[in-house]
Amino acid sequence: MAKPIAISPLRSMLTLAASYLLSHTLAAGSQEELRDSEALRQATMLARAGELDFETNIAPILDKYCTSCHNPEDDEGSLDLESMLTAKDAVMHPDLWDMVAKSAEMDIMPPPKRNKRPELHERALIMGWALQIGWQWDSGEMGADPGRTTLHRLNRNEYNYTIRDLFGLKIRPADNFPEDSAGEAGFDNDADALFLPALLMENYFEAAVKITDLIFNNIGRRQAFLLNAGNDVNGARAVFVHWAPRIYRRHVQKGEIERLVSVYKAARKRGAKHATAMRDPLIMMLVSPSFLYRSELPIAGGGKTVGLNDFELANRLSYFLWASMPDQELFKLADEKKLSDPKILKEQVIRMLEDDRSRALSMHLGGQWLGWEKLRGSANPDTDKFPMFDFALRVDMYQESTNFFEHLLRENGSVYELIDSDYGFLNDRLAKLYGVSGVEGSDFRKVAFNNPNRGGVLGMGSVLVSSSMPMRTSPSMRGAFVLDHLLGDPPLPPPMDVEQLPANDAEIKTQTFRETIDEHRDNPNCRACHAQIDPLGFGLENFDAIGRWRTTQNGAKLDTSGVTPDGEAFSGPAELKKVLLARKDEFTRNATEKFLSYALGRELTPYDRPVTHRIADQVEADEGSMHSLIMAVVTSHPFMNRQNPKK
Repeated sequence: MAKPIAISPLRSMLTLAASYLLSHTLAAGSQEELRDSEALRQATMLARAGELDFETNIAPILDKYCTSCHNPEDDEGSLDLESMLTAKDAVMHPDLWDMVAKSAEMDIMPPPKRNKRPELHERALIMGWALQIGWQWDSGEMGADPGRTTLHRLNRNEYNYTIRDLFGLKIRPADNFPEDSAGEAGFDNDADALFLPALLMENYFEAAVKITDLIFNNIGRRQAFLLNAGNDVNGARAVFVHWAPRIYRRHVQKGEIERLVSVYKAARKRGAKHATAMRDPLIMMLVSPSFLYRSELPIAGGGKTVGLNDFELANRLSYFLWASMPDQELFKLADEKKLSDPKILKEQVIRMLEDDRSRALSMHLGGQWLGWEKLRGSANPDTDKFPMFDFALRVDMYQESTNFFEHLLRENGSVYELIDSDYGFLNDRLAKLYGVSGVEGSDFRKVAFNNPNRGGVLGMGSVLVSSSMPMRTSPSMRGAFVLDHLLGDPPLPPPMDVEQLPANDAEIKTQTFRETIDEHRDNPNCRACHAQIDPLGFGLENFDAIGRWRTTQNGAKLDTSGVTPDGEAFSGPAELKKVLLARKDEFTRNATEKFLSYALGRELTPYDRPVTHRIADQVEADEGSMHSLIMAVVTSHPFMNRQNPKK
């Protein structure tokens, strides 16, 4: 079996972990440990050759250490390993095995208090198995599947932007709707998380009435909607023929038009004038599933997978890049069946990125992936402790990050500038907070940084605030942010009974918060995870909870040094960023997964692994080109195709 180079959140996990474990056993030198080292070599070779056998090598280890807790009855950690004791079942869950292998690498499962603990060679076999099946999936050996086609309800942002672009109304009716939940990938456009509670249906009707009132109570808007098409049934039909395809974002059938005409006729029979009779059909269109959902319906005679038609492609493209409906140019190209032409598709992507509507991609993809969306809600520094953090500064931080991401998109910057850059977008308030001189006025402008610690998202106030507690920094939260949001390697959740650290650094008993965390880490239940996340967070301790630079805490000099699990030492933000850039394969893979998941509006599946693998390889070869990333996503198999289940 041919093996590609694995780009995964586990960072060629077996090789790194085996190297560590081998050095440990060889240094100790006992016969038992030497036998373990030989077993590690064998596990490495078997995994690389694809010859680890699940029933022989892995299932006995699970049965010995894991299934007593992780079974259908106990289901500890919502993880059932007992149902995966055959290779046929086990091989279908590579992401789960990545998590199990991480536990084996860190030696945290079973919990340290358990007497029966896996041997080094058993841990290596688990890691080898995860790497082996990861290779199988990454190579495409397991086949291709574009993923489930779930009816995709417009989320609140998409609803607002669609109403804006349909009618030119500067209102945000969906802001009063219930909050949209984020899906497993962390985005609020995940179709599986966009339910339709009864209250929301009432909200839709109320919004449709409000929108209709705004149109018909304004002479100019009313005339634009009615098209001067005549005050009779033929005029009404002409209006519906014009507006229904735009509102439904697809071709409409004659029967759909005639249903609207019948509503118009019924109103006229009741004595309503032409304009009044046109109101109910508009409300009817705005509460129709054809408007509220982005539907991709099954087609007769197709296979299990079919290519998108041009209208479906136009909708996927516009809701990816604009979070809104297609414009007239996209509709025209879709109607002419030209949009799927690769040359025209690329031209449209570039055009759309240059349009102001692409700012939605920076706000919603960038903001939810990298954390500045929290400034709109959950990120709330204590204003007694940080009185300078007012509403204006909150807005400035949000603007800074959105402007930076938007600049990368429009100018085809490198995705690696998210880790480190020598510039940012500041106004006078932010420049003062960051200690940057020469910036005057409230307007944002591109500013060169002379300080290597500040560039990239890790030097942005928005990210530093959203990864802090209200009254103090949190090295653990910041370290977890780096692992999860930048490297795509989220730490395992903390134990349920872990002791909580003080919420205010003024209450700590040690001189610096680092000393408090070091004491906390003495707990064996906490040690393994904190060894991963804390060093990364310590590297950012020069930034306080609202992003100001500091060198001391409570009068003591800050220690911002750290060592990664694979032995690389650094100190401070600038050196931490160099460490992250040395791991750009992980960052590229993670960025690819975020863009693809957001574009598809769903959580990724194992079938997407070869897709993200190929896209990440292309982006890395193109030095992180944002346009390369977006074009690779748009032309990928899951974006251009869909499942076609039987009706």
